[in-house]
Amino acid sequence: MTSNLAKEELLQRVKELKFQRILNIDTKSKSINILGCIQDQLAILILEKTAFDLERIDLNHITDYILDGKLIQNNDVFHWYLNTFQQSLETLPSIKTTLIWPASENHIKKYSTQPKRMIVETPDMYERLTQPFILTQRGSQIQWVHNILDHKAESDRIVLEDPDRENGYIILPDLKWDRQNMLAFNVMAISHSHEIASIRDLKPKHLGMLRNLRESVLKKIPTIFPVEASQLKLFVHYPPSYYHFHVHIMHVDHETGEGSAVGRAILLDDIIERLQLLGPEGFASANLTFSVGTQNPLYTIFAGDESHQ
Repeated sequence: MTSNLAKEELLQRVKELKFQRILNIDTKSKSINILGCIQDQLAILILEKTAFDLERIDLNHITDYILDGKLIQNNDVFHWYLNTFQQSLETLPSIKTTLIWPASENHIKKYSTQPKRMIVETPDMYERLTQPFILTQRGSQIQWVHNILDHKAESDRIVLEDPDRENGYIILPDLKWDRQNMLAFNVMAISHSHEIASIRDLKPKHLGMLRNLRESVLKKIPTIFPVEASQLKLFVHYPPSYYHFHVHIMHVDHETGEGSAVGRAILLDDIIERLQLLGPEGFASANLTFSVGTQNPLYTIFAGDESHQ
């Protein structure tokens, strides 16, 4: 667990950032990704405005939260204003901040604005192109995942665990969730199995693990958080953001743009259904279609392959 002194140092570190350039602005999520430098090392600062937390706002006195304001325009029954809104670090924070430091070149590409392309990845392309790339993203690249699974880090954030080494998992809040607004509910289940890097490694023998995870989540998560089973959507990404199998669990009303878009997110129910129809090699024998940014290392690999031209 981080000591109080370390926490103060980490809080101060954000303020040390020296601005270099804007990587991305998203008007839908009201976020901005900034590239800067801290202590001569590259850093990425992500600022995102928080959603309204209706469990902490007294709607019967909503106007008490509206502070300074000015009229922009009015026309017939329509009136437009700009206002400041009451905020509190403990109950109504206005911004969620993420710092990536030191930031790698891959981090910078990931959080930069970039056009996307659709890829139809055949089993042959996966074996020749994608699988060798995945091997470079394992080991020390996901040491932070191993630390969580071994309870060496973030153990205080674990909300649910099945310790079985083949079928078990650890569930903890996604760092994108402020843990206050339930409409933005977002947790992640990380498999205890080290043999599954992505959906491509899933075979019929893993159906028991997937069903166990699905049933446990839908049964137990509503006993921990004020959310109904029918309000949960379970899905995986392909390609994933890191190559150790994990499942995203979100509130059905929570839209995350690219994260839950067609071409990236695959529902767990659909994975289970399709896996029952595939042969013994599972998803390694299937075509998978997905979108990828043109700065993603995978796109560079695919673009250089003559069979994909």
